[in-house]
Amino acid sequence: YWPCFEVYVDRYFWIDEDVQISLADEACHISENALNIDNVLLERVEEDNTVCAKSSVVVDYEFRGTYYGHYCVWDMIRQTKILYLKRDRKPVPAHFRFKGKHPDCLNKYIKPRSSFHVPVLIGSPIPRRDRPEIYERYCKIMLILFKPWRTPADLKLESQLWSEAFNTFCVTCRCDLLQIMENIQFLHECKDSRDDHF
Repeated sequence: YWPCFEVYVDRYFWIDEDVQISLADEACHISENALNIDNVLLERVEEDNTVCAKSSVVVDYEFRGTYYGHYCVWDMIRQTKILYLKRDRKPVPAHFRFKGKHPDCLNKYIKPRSSFHVPVLIGSPIPRRDRPEIYERYCKIMLILFKPWRTPADLKLESQLWSEAFNTFCVTCRCDLLQIMENIQFLHECKDSRDDHF
């Protein structure tokens, strides 16, 4: 479901200055209209057998609690899960709660996983870094997935190219995340080799 993050970021940078709106305020409504990028899903709450709208993954990431502020999208998917608050249980610590503007901040919280999961990227393929015509898009997606951000403005300066922001980020990026980026490219190269031999 990574494409919904890309569309959200693209939308932020495409807004004309005259029509600039506060995406932070608008993000509260993403789960209602899904920015035309997520399907609005219904989910059953097992504890009390009720049905409610499932919030957007973009909203969940953007309004994660302060405890998870340094997590990138990849880390959030790999290391956390979102659970419903149980009314008959003790309160969840505030640092595991969503920020106040999250539409489900009173009903859901983020819990660390007991063991890390390997995210499987759903959606169109991640662009390759070895194709000049799509390199800017590759850089944008790598920043979205691996650089921690609260709003799209945290990913790059408005006047900056995605490749410039990506190169700056790679200097300080964690080694394990750099290796994951290498593995994504390696997967493309393996598919090329497979296609060449069959």
